[in-house]
Amino acid sequence: MIITEISQAYGDMSGDKTTRRRVYDVLNVFLASGIITKENKTIKYNPPPIPEASKKVSEQDQELLSVNSQKRQQILNKIRLYLTYRSLLERNRGIVKPESAVNLPVILVGFNTAINEVSKSNDNEHTLEIRAAENPTFFSPNDVFKTMVFPEEFQKEVLREMPMFGKLEGDVFAKSE
Repeated sequence: MIITEISQAYGDMSGDKTTRRRVYDVLNVFLASGIITKENKTIKYNPPPIPEASKKVSEQDQELLSVNSQKRQQILNKIRLYLTYRSLLERNRGIVKPESAVNLPVILVGFNTAINEVSKSNDNEHTLEIRAAENPTFFSPNDVFKTMVFPEEFQKEVLREMPMFGKLEGDVFAKSE
């Protein structure tokens, strides 16, 4: 069929054998390279398999997307902490500070059971020894911040003041937490 079309196009029959030979040469090259297969007089195209390097790139892409998602969550959590901190500062501006107030940074310690013994070190008044039946749970200021609830509108205003993070407002205040 190919040879007939070429012959009709050029009209010169002297190159018929040469053309036929070239077509068979090309078919043999395709057969040898595995691009086509020949069964009787039927020729089938075999698409090349996806190389392993491409699969590795795909796996690396998935890995990078996962890392990117984790980093995004970390940034959103830090923005939420910052907004809570700013809200706390704003709330505390109008409050008179009592003399016995505890200043940050502070570490809060929680015990599930009763404390057996509490003693202060004589040589250092900053050392406190506590003996209890179970290990304590430590809470950082960030843990305390996460439990506080402040007006969302104020936090949105603070976020909008920061052009770099203003576009993340929808993600920061998403209700899917």
